[in-house]
Amino acid sequence: MHLGLTRETASSKGLVSGRMVLHLRNGQVLDASQSELGITVPPIRSTTLIEARDARWLLVVEKDAVFRSLVAVRFWETSLAGPGILLTARGYPDLMTRRFLAQIQSDCPHLTMLVLTDFDPDGLNIFSCYRYGTTNFAHESSNARINFGWLGIQSGQLGSLQITTWGETQNQEWSDNCLVNLTPRDRFSAIRMLRKDFHSEHGGSTHIAIRRELQIMLMLGAKAEIQALDDSGDITLWLDTALHSFLDRMF
Repeated sequence: MHLGLTRETASSKGLVSGRMVLHLRNGQVLDASQSELGITVPPIRSTTLIEARDARWLLVVEKDAVFRSLVAVRFWETSLAGPGILLTARGYPDLMTRRFLAQIQSDCPHLTMLVLTDFDPDGLNIFSCYRYGTTNFAHESSNARINFGWLGIQSGQLGSLQITTWGETQNQEWSDNCLVNLTPRDRFSAIRMLRKDFHSEHGGSTHIAIRRELQIMLMLGAKAEIQALDDSGDITLWLDTALHSFLDRMF
């Protein structure tokens, strides 16, 4: 199981799209709202200022395919929760992307920063890596805590998702299209995370919530993937509801 950030390479895995403008040291200005596919996250050392004055939220999306789907419909602009920013590192965060997010937290403290992952052990691990970093790279300044919230998918949301069939939206329990059995690897990963008292050094309610979700996952013997929502065509509807609910609790 992957328990840490990937090392920084010559280029970042990260892509960003939405209400964000980046000012670079060479004088170049990058507008993340102007690219149809998103712009590559630049190294922090080449960035002088990050602006996101019009955005209310920033959502990190685990899956690249889901990120591209949301960018294609300009969800960062059309969301009922207000304008925002979408970002992905296509799985686990690399150091360059996490440094970029730490700088966003510093330059844009008004943003509500959230992570959307699968409901599986890797998803929980990815969320924790975004929020806390990893002890594997404790010497890195990028390892500082980032005030991320976990938008989902959480166990309490499993029964509230909607599935669209032939244009008709129906409230229903999770079907086989959305919920799949945990694999032996999934079970091993979840148990290993619990036995290692996963990120217990950070403590607090988030750590408790992560452990609880792992325990529920093992009890259900099942996991859920964001891609199922995207395939059904309902992901923007679900995200609007989830974002509204999260922001309402905050403000």
